[in-house]
Amino acid sequence: MTTLFIIGTEPQNIAENSAQVDVFDRIITLKDVDSLIDKIYTDRLAPRLKAFAYETSLSVVCFNGNNISGISPDNLDRILKRFLPALNITVVQSIEFLNDKDFMDSIRNNKVIGNDTILRINHWMYHQHDKPTGDSNDTCYTNLYSLMSHLTTSNSFAKNEPIPRIIRNINFREYFNDIYGQYDSDTVMEKHFIDTLSTWNFCAIKFTTKELILCAFFLLRSLSKRANVLISDNKLLLLLITIEASYHQINKFHNFRHAVDVMQATWQICSNLGGNGSIDLSPLTVLLLSMSAIGHDIGHPGTNNQLLCQHESFLATNFDNKSVLENFHNTLFQNLLVDHWPQILKAARYKTVQSGEINVTDIPFVNLKKSNNINENDDNDKKMTINVITNAILATDMAMHAKYVDKLDELLKVPQHLLPLPTLIAVIIKAADISNVTRPLSISARWAFLITLEFNDCSLLDKYASDVKEDGTSSKTACYNSNGKQRVTDPEYYKRNSPEYIVDLVLNREEEDDEKYLKRLLQSYPNIPQGQIFFINTFAGKFFGRLGELFPELQFLSNNVNSNKSYWESMVAKN
Repeated sequence: MTTLFIIGTEPQNIAENSAQVDVFDRIITLKDVDSLIDKIYTDRLAPRLKAFAYETSLSVVCFNGNNISGISPDNLDRILKRFLPALNITVVQSIEFLNDKDFMDSIRNNKVIGNDTILRINHWMYHQHDKPTGDSNDTCYTNLYSLMSHLTTSNSFAKNEPIPRIIRNINFREYFNDIYGQYDSDTVMEKHFIDTLSTWNFCAIKFTTKELILCAFFLLRSLSKRANVLISDNKLLLLLITIEASYHQINKFHNFRHAVDVMQATWQICSNLGGNGSIDLSPLTVLLLSMSAIGHDIGHPGTNNQLLCQHESFLATNFDNKSVLENFHNTLFQNLLVDHWPQILKAARYKTVQSGEINVTDIPFVNLKKSNNINENDDNDKKMTINVITNAILATDMAMHAKYVDKLDELLKVPQHLLPLPTLIAVIIKAADISNVTRPLSISARWAFLITLEFNDCSLLDKYASDVKEDGTSSKTACYNSNGKQRVTDPEYYKRNSPEYIVDLVLNREEEDDEKYLKRLLQSYPNIPQGQIFFINTFAGKFFGRLGELFPELQFLSNNVNSNKSYWESMVAKN
């Protein structure tokens, strides 16, 4: 869906261009730029995925910069890209753009791309933000979001610039008044959300976008106070809303919901390791790992590194075909933190000795910044810097999975259980990232359904990109087919990928218990059990088994994996 926002333009000017205006699904006239920002945030934070989340086709803001808000059109465009990075919104200065045939044709073609899942992901992954030199295909020039445009704009904003007045003056709590009003006090509300996060039965799928942001807000606010890396409530809410707007709501699995799920799992794993557990991580370390978790997949296209490298994407080239998405996520997130919370980045850079080893058995309390094995008075040439956030995010590359399983094997063979710092960071975030298979069966099955949908999209994208190559066109410039026509596909695919269909299959119906829900889910997707068994046998089973041996307080994760696997095997046996 595409929107035309009109600010400071007389309505009769629009009437004169009624034929061209038909390309827009809705036209909204606003009094000023503040109203525009408010409307976009309100739409984005709607309870469920809406047509106006601004991720499909291009929306246009017509703003002539007549000092209504003391801001120029160019600056407004920069503000939208800075604080709403994944949204497809562009600013034009004159209503005369309606008479620009090339621009209007581009909007029509953008609608074709945006409303077709495979064309949209193809564009995200393989389109370069600028026209290649000498490329005569003007239709390939577009304002639609792409991974490369996200990376380029992110790099341009990594300067810790002052937050502009139009954003700074917003009281972001007001967007959550409907939820705050349900509680007698902020204290009661905070306790409710922390209690919700304090169980392995946490199911991020069942929460709205606003509720997920508040889950992250209350947890990170609490952790930041304990770590003494403070940030105001309003800045933290702005940061979290910006993080959410850097993920793609429209993705089935790799979205902000997954990010909050991994953040919660990370915190719970750290909590289980603490107290009477094997190691007691410092408050700062827990904060940094939780922050890493919520940003670890920022900007994720819902595909994988293999597709980026195999079809020669610009992004893969930019990162030398190595941990492409993980480097992409890390760069975006670090840039975002430079802009919003630079103090936490400074805190993320721990100094440690070259070996970076901590004796888990002999040191029940472990502080990554200073422990019995880490002497801050050591010579500088014996020290190295570990960026906890970078180390954590890069560790989520599944291509590195076997490496970390081998490290766990090695640690189990060493009587003292010496644990290198980077390994400690990596195994925690990795465990959280693939923790879906360790959740209670009903929750695990919902995540399995969503990742199955993304895997199906990956297969279709691979075929489409390969077909484009066979036609003699580089996937880098094949933003959409030359006629702007919808990609031919099975009509059943569109039905099964509609938000309504997905929500119906991912949530219990009224009066439907988990047993009946699972039966309905597997009737629609009978291949889920085989997929789960494969993932557990190939990746999760051994990893969580070794993790439970090294840290007995995490043995429940391995137990849950084995229990879920037994259920999936019983389903396969029945069929």
